[in-house]
Amino acid sequence: MPLSSSHAWWRTLPALVSMLLLHAASWACRAPAEPTEPPKASPFTDVDDWRVKYEGAWYELVELEGLSMETVRAHCVERHGNSAEKRFAEDLPQVLGEMGRAASQAVQLVLRRVDDGVLVREQAALMTRENRRLVYEARRAREGGPRRAEAAAEPHARLLRPDVENDLRQLLSAIDTRFAYAGWRDPAYADRFEKAIESLPESLETRQLAVIVQKLLSPFGDGHAGIEDLDPHLGDEFCPFLLFEDASGNVVGVDQTRTRLLDPKRPFVVAIDGVPITRWLEAARTLVTRGSPALIRHRAPRYLRWIQHFRRELGLPATDTIRVALAAAPGHPPAAAATADLTVMVTRQKPIFGVLPREGSRLLPGDIGYLRLATMQGDEAFVVEALRRFDDFRRARALIIDVRGNSGGSRELLRRLLPLILPPASPPRVVNISATRLLDEQDQPEDGLLANRFLFPLRHPAWSQAEQAALARALRDFRAEWSPTAPPARHQQQTPTRWSDWHAMVVSPGGGPGFESPVVVLQDGGCFSATDVFLGACKGLPNVTLIGSPSSGGSGRAFSLTLLKSGLRVRLSSMASFRPDGALYDGRGIQPDVVMEPTFGDLIGASDTVLEAATAYLEQLLQAKP
Repeated sequence: MPLSSSHAWWRTLPALVSMLLLHAASWACRAPAEPTEPPKASPFTDVDDWRVKYEGAWYELVELEGLSMETVRAHCVERHGNSAEKRFAEDLPQVLGEMGRAASQAVQLVLRRVDDGVLVREQAALMTRENRRLVYEARRAREGGPRRAEAAAEPHARLLRPDVENDLRQLLSAIDTRFAYAGWRDPAYADRFEKAIESLPESLETRQLAVIVQKLLSPFGDGHAGIEDLDPHLGDEFCPFLLFEDASGNVVGVDQTRTRLLDPKRPFVVAIDGVPITRWLEAARTLVTRGSPALIRHRAPRYLRWIQHFRRELGLPATDTIRVALAAAPGHPPAAAATADLTVMVTRQKPIFGVLPREGSRLLPGDIGYLRLATMQGDEAFVVEALRRFDDFRRARALIIDVRGNSGGSRELLRRLLPLILPPASPPRVVNISATRLLDEQDQPEDGLLANRFLFPLRHPAWSQAEQAALARALRDFRAEWSPTAPPARHQQQTPTRWSDWHAMVVSPGGGPGFESPVVVLQDGGCFSATDVFLGACKGLPNVTLIGSPSSGGSGRAFSLTLLKSGLRVRLSSMASFRPDGALYDGRGIQPDVVMEPTFGDLIGASDTVLEAATAYLEQLLQAKP
């Protein structure tokens, strides 16, 4: 056929070739020719409560392949949720692969024997299938056979309108009677619920109800509130990259391995699918509680991994590719070389942010101790190990405690570590003043209702005279920014019985020599819950400086509620929690004494300028001492 203007099919050939290549890439990404799975192997013969059995003896695992056990556990919890220990015990090669460590036949271990505390280092502990079989069988034997997990809500199950309305009214009743922050930022919440009920369709899927509930809870400002396992309800197709929002509102794009930027010359993502990144963030923020600016900045970009969900929210088509616009300097008309478009494939592998830095506790140059706390676990083994590492640094010239990325857990370590940091002559320190919602039939025992948070009634008989005096001083100046109860200085309940008496957490010095050297605590927006309380306890101490970026803010004592018709599990806070200056932990967070934002290199683990700044600060402080 001759080429002519009326039959110019050849003009479409480049586009056709590009389309075919794109589809080929799509199939290559979605269906590898030879899929491989990590081997089923382990160096251990049993794993129980994160302790490991190795060559016939029980150990606390200190390091694995150069990764601190705190970091490994934090990764497992973030990636696998309630199955965290199971995945660590039974699928260790997979876990190592997720953390950037290739599976091999042997691994490096640092272990501490449970019986006598002896430290053991193994440079090449063999990973065998037989060991993994023994781990599996030992764990099943302890469980008495396979455990039946609680049935999870099925995302695509179809719900009729009356059932959805029943679930929303059940949730509304729980907010009325049990939720601590019901009247804080959103006193007209009942109207929002009624409007949501009025606008319900005749039927919808569970995943749609999950999103409705999440959005109904976001205005309350409670960092713990939300759907307990929202991830499956947002879909199973993801962006193959990670996004971080900096303090200026710019968004940085990072490869899903978190080892390199999407484009080192153009680090900022300014648009996705031709839509400005600001609109994507606005959509993501509808799922984030309206807490502190740091919490919103930390959580919103993480939701954007669910690309197809937010395409639906923004009215965009659900294609197999994602077009990302990158720029060197967003907000200014950049030169042509300063911008670029990148096309990537949608993936079914959820990218994981992980927790940085991954390095464990150690002695830094200049005789500065570095205590890394990636989690706030409450089990005795973790606490004892953390205190032992602190004791290793007792004679150091200075100490850095790094809680960056620590999303909380238990207050047990705070209760036992803070007395060692307090100057020996200092008075007891009031850390937290709180009250909790009461059920109608609930009594208030002598120890109060918050003993598991180490919070006790203001007239608790166990307070020492020094602690009573510290409480009295704190209460004279305490003015709650939002008061759900009667003023605590009256020491009696003046409000309806749905609220408890005020409780307080007080920590006294340890009675020993104390730690008189300067201390720096490193923090960031990943700090939340018990870690916020730890930061609040440290802030203002004469020998402590907080360096980093603001924490997220949270301290609400969450409880779980299962919605009867859908099976969705919802978390709400039952406790209103304040700092001694009257500021809420929730919605506020802790401001550092020295603000230090991470650099691009810090985001990918190539550098740690915040730690470098902390060591330089301490060196300058030590040199200035007489």
